[in-house]
Amino acid sequence: MAATRAAGLGPAASAVLGEAVFDTNYFVTASSIASPAQITIDSSGHLYVADLANNRVLGWHSAAGFANNAPADAVIG
Repeated sequence: MAATRAAGLGPAASAVLGEAVFDTNYFVTASSIASPAQITIDSSGHLYVADLANNRVLGWHSAAGFANNAPADAVIG
């Protein structure tokens, strides 16, 4: 199995919290969100989207990454 990397950069992940299947398709783009429910931007400009159908929250370092359909930088759940 190939290493999973957030947005293709940085060190390989060694674990994923809340995910039973740990594969290279784990980090997704904005266009694959199944059921967006809430969206927020924190004081640092990070954007987070609750994806209800997939039971997770996806996070991007910026709204631009989300708008450009870049892979999520963080996945929780």
